[in-house]
Formats: sequence, structure tokens, C-alpha cells
Amino acid sequence: MARSKNFAHGTVARRTTIGIIFAVGMFICLFVICARAEVIDKNPDLEKIIDKIEKKWEKIDSYSADVYMRVRSGDVIISEIKGKYYFKRPQKTRTKVLVSGMDGAINMTDLFVDNGKSSWQVIFSPKGKILSVEKNERTVAEMLSGILKDKFKVYSGNVEFDLRKYFNVLRSEKYYPKSLEKKVWNGKQMYVLRMRLDEYIQRDMIRKMWRIGMPRNYNLAAKDMLFYFNESDFLLRKIEFTSLFDNSVFSQLTYSNIRINNSMADSLFEYIPPSGVWIKDDRALQKREETHKDQMHSSSIRLLGKECPAFSLADFNHKLYRFDKLKGKILLITFWVEFRDHCRLILPQLENVFQKFKSDEEVEILTVTRGDKEKIRKFLEENNFSFPVLFDRYQETFNEKFSVKSVPVSFFVDKQGVIRDIHFGYARDIDKFFIEKIKELKSK
Repeated sequence: MARSKNFAHGTVARRTTIGIIFAVGMFICLFVICARAEVIDKNPDLEKIIDKIEKKWEKIDSYSADVYMRVRSGDVIISEIKGKYYFKRPQKTRTKVLVSGMDGAINMTDLFVDNGKSSWQVIFSPKGKILSVEKNERTVAEMLSGILKDKFKVYSGNVEFDLRKYFNVLRSEKYYPKSLEKKVWNGKQMYVLRMRLDEYIQRDMIRKMWRIGMPRNYNLAAKDMLFYFNESDFLLRKIEFTSLFDNSVFSQLTYSNIRINNSMADSLFEYIPPSGVWIKDDRALQKREETHKDQMHSSSIRLLGKECPAFSLADFNHKLYRFDKLKGKILLITFWVEFRDHCRLILPQLENVFQKFKSDEEVEILTVTRGDKEKIRKFLEENNFSFPVLFDRYQETFNEKFSVKSVPVSFFVDKQGVIRDIHFGYARDIDKFFIEKIKELKSK
């Protein structure tokens, strides 16, 4: 009987506890909703200013500006992008930018042309050689629409300069107005509008980043976006992006030498690729990759935290590399193929990493490839890469040992032979991240 009373008492206590937790949860939700709603109420001028900004934009039929984007890691500038941006209604855009690393060396030039029906992106090497030509049946307007619907999609860096993206942000559900203040910037009075990423989206994005193995300091979206609008003409002059993980400004974008409603020929928004250049069909590639995306990542991610699979492969000079002989070193192993654009783009970055650590006996930079051996050999000779390239003739290391389904993919292995991090794909200035990751593993 006593046991029955204790059981009943425990049940009541549990129900009471659950009820309290539920009530507290509801209170917090109501508080957040009310706090968000009060953002505009506390600053009645905010909506008025946004309306003026939008009306100014609606009156612009053509627009051109010099653009500059800077990306930082702490106090270090890791990349700079500068060039020209053009816009003509209803939806024509053109961007040509030069990308440079923190050492000042030019990495590549991007040309992005959108005629309102389809878009082209062309990437050049520092010497002006075309590395890739991509035709996309989607327009920038369609991409921007996708950005608003998809919380975790990243598009071409050239889209970052498109003004329509930022005017969409002012009315999107992803960001809400946090504050409005006046500041002097570059000798002029500015309205500074702070847009805050929805807290639920922030948490969802961080969880997804961890799930696919992306590093914690990799910023896919800004927590805050600070818009600097000129007080006199309501034109956008500057945007600052703050990190998801702290309040530091990891990137900023400026517009200068702005010209509006000037005559622009339609030919400015046209691109004809040179004859003989291979054109990537982005729609077919995207469909295939989206279909197999989860499978591609999950196959390799299962190795995270486990011992690196044993391998024994020779390079193109017949030097043999065996995993058991490499234990005790920090390894960066990147899988790639010659015919993929992103693989071609990541290799110069890997060369930078190799040059950084080539005299370090604790570090080994390796790459693994497969395919037509003679074609790969010719490609390597043309580009003068000096890092080791191991040839997986029977694709056993690719398919069975590392379960590589998507390239490029890079594995970081510590001195104990355990895979500590995996990076999928290519990103600008990824060499800086690779170098910092290796330094981190060396310090442990």
C-alpha cells in the first residue's frame, strides 16, 4: 500500500514538473515574440526609413558601382574582392571582380553575366586562362528567390554584390530589423540599419553545419547585417556582416562611385564563350548532386573520429606512400579528379599549403586521384604542381576505404592516425583554413 502511494505521489510530481516546464517554455516563446514585435514599436522611424529606401530603389532603372568586399579572420584580412557591378531593369546584371589572398597575390577573376533569361559565370587563372565556364538556366532573380526560401543554400560569390538580395532581406522572414541609428562614415551622415538573423534559423544552421562536418568558424550566413544608407540620397554604401559565433565583423562590402539611371547597352549583359571551351551544364549537375547529396556526405563522414584507413599508393614518380609509415605525422589527404571544376580550383590552394609545410617533418600533404593516368600526368605538368599526387589505379582507396562519393574532399589526420576533420568541396581562400587547421592539430 505504501509503495502504491509512493508511486502515485511520484506520478503527480512528474506531471507537476512537466506542467511547470511547459508553462515556462510558453512564457519564453511569448516573450521572444513580443520582444521581436517591439523592435519596430520602440523605433517608429525605422519603418519610415525603410519605406524611403525602398521607394528610392524602385525609381532606379540602371545602376553601376565599384564594389569591394573584405573577409577577415580575427585581425587578419584573408581575402579581398574588388571590381565593378552593373544592374539594369528588369533583371540584367553583370559583375567582374578580382580576388586576392592576404599575401596580395591574385587568385582568380570572376565574370558573371545575367541577361534576365540565363546566366554565365567564367573563372580565370591569374594568367588569364579560362578555368571554367558555367551556363546556368536560372537567373539571379531566381537564385535570390531561392536564398529566401532555403535557409542553408550558398550561391556564387558574385550574387553577394547584387543589390536586390539586400533589398529582399529588408522584408524577408529570415532577418528582422533590430535597430536603427545615425553614424558618420567616410565623412557622411548614414542611417545604420541592423538586421538580425532569426534565432531559430541560427540554431538550425549551426546544427546543419555540424551534421555535414563543416568547421565551427565557417560562416555560411551573418548573424547581423548592418546596412549603411546615405542620409541624403538613401543609397546603400556599405554592409557589415557579423559572425554567427561571436560579434566580430567577418566581412564587409562597400559600394562607391555610384551612377544611377545612366544609359546602358544590352550588349553589356551578353557573353559568348570562345569556341572549343567546355561549358558546364549546371542544371543537370545540380540535379544529380542534390539527389545524392546526403549519401555523398554521410558515406565519408562516418570516418570522422576513427582511425584513418590503411592505404598503399605510389605517386607519378613511382614513390610509394604507405599509411603505416606515415603514422606519427599530421596528414592532409585530398581526393580529386582532373575533370571537375572545383577540383581544378582547389589544387592551387593545396599548392600554397604544401609550400607552407614542405620543410616541416611533422606534416605531410597528400592528394589522391583516379582516371586517365596520361591525361592527369599532362595536366600536372602543365600546372607545375609540386605536392605529391598518388594514383589510385583500381579506385580501391577512393571507393572502399574512404567511401568518397563527391570530390574534392579533404581529410585531416592527427599524429595518432585518427581522422579529426573532413572538409567537403571548395571555397575561396580555403588554403588559409587548411593551414590554420594543421597548426591546430600540431598544437595538440
